[in-house]
Amino acid sequence: MPSDNFVYDTNLFIYYLNGNQHVEKFFTSEFLSSNNVYYSIITEIELLSFPKLTDNEIYSIKSFLNGFIKINLNEDIKDKTIAIRKKHKAGLGDSIIAASSIIYQARLVTRNIDDFLKISDLVISNPFE
Repeated sequence: MPSDNFVYDTNLFIYYLNGNQHVEKFFTSEFLSSNNVYYSIITEIELLSFPKLTDNEIYSIKSFLNGFIKINLNEDIKDKTIAIRKKHKAGLGDSIIAASSIIYQARLVTRNIDDFLKISDLVISNPFE
């Protein structure tokens, strides 16, 4: 039975794929099997948008993401994103990721704490602390 919900920000995946040990605990089999771990479709877009990715790297990233639960855009996330952008003047990508976390009642795991601190409904964890 899952014990908690998490949304991983794009930077968490980048750190992990680059071998950063600070984030490894969020990718262990034990952690992943005992929690619901989500990512926003925005994260998928950001990860696959690096211009120098090879076809093999794209395939590897897509395969890796299959191990997590993708959050697609829906009306609730759209409405929450609009509210966040109006209130906090946050960027579109960060607003969608924050809205996804709030709607799914999930803790956002990110190193970009400053990007999200002003959003009061959001629960944030910094993997480097």
